[in-house]
Amino acid sequence: GSTPSSGKYSENLKAALTYILERRRVNGLIGFKDDYHYTYGHGFSMLFLSQVLGEEEDIDRRKELVDALERAVKFSVSAQTKAGGWGYVSSKSSSFDEGSTTITQVQGLRGCRNAGIEVPKKAIDLAKKYIYDCQNDDGGISYSSKSKGSSRPAITAAAVAVLYFAGRYDDPMADKAFAYARRTLPIRRSGGHHYYAHLYLAQAAYQKGGKDWSSYFPEMATWLGGQQRKDGSWVGDSVGSTYGTAIALTILQ
Repeated sequence: GSTPSSGKYSENLKAALTYILERRRVNGLIGFKDDYHYTYGHGFSMLFLSQVLGEEEDIDRRKELVDALERAVKFSVSAQTKAGGWGYVSSKSSSFDEGSTTITQVQGLRGCRNAGIEVPKKAIDLAKKYIYDCQNDDGGISYSSKSKGSSRPAITAAAVAVLYFAGRYDDPMADKAFAYARRTLPIRRSGGHHYYAHLYLAQAAYQKGGKDWSSYFPEMATWLGGQQRKDGSWVGDSVGSTYGTAIALTILQ
C-alpha cells in the first residue's frame, strides 16, 4: 500500500526510485554498459518506473519519470532484433535473441503503454510473433526461435504471463503453454529456476482466475510458508535473500 509519497515504506521506495533513475544513460538504457546482460535490468526498470508513474504526485519527479520512460522505450525498440526478440545486449551489438530477455522487454513495454507512454504497436506485435515462433508441439516455449531445442518450463511460464497481460486470454497457444507450465512446474520443489518460474506462473494463474487460480494459490502459499526463514526472508534459486524474498512476496500478494 505504500507509494513514493505516502505509506510506511515511502522513503524506501523513494530511495529505490532515485537509485534506478541515476542509472539512466544518454541513449535511454537504464543500467550499466559493462553489464553483459543489461536488457534484464532495463526491462525490469521500465516495469518498475511505469508502475511508480501512476502513483507519483510530485510534478517535477513525474516529468523526470516520463522522460526516463520515453527514452527507455526508444532504446528497447532499437534493441529489438529483426526476428522480434531481444538478447542480452542491443541488437546493434548482436543479432542474438532469446526468450527470457524478450519477456522482460515485453512486460516493461506493456507497463509503459499502460502508464500512458507511447509504445509502437509494431514492436509489441513482432515480439508476440517471436514468442509464438518459439513454441514447440508439446506447448512449451523453447530458448530461442533460432535454435528451438527442447521446451523450457520457466520461460514458458513467463511467456504465458506476458500473453495474458497483453489480453490474449482466449489464445489457444497461450492455453497450451499454460498447461505445459502447470504440468512441468510442480510447486513442492526447489533448485534451478524454481522461484523465477513461479514468479511468472503465479501471474499467469492469477490472470486466468477461476479454478486455475484456486487450485494453484493455496498450495503455493502453503509451500512458501514452509520455506520462510526465522528472520522473515526466503532464499530463492540460490541467488540470495533479497531476490528470494521479493519474489515470494510478489507471489503471495
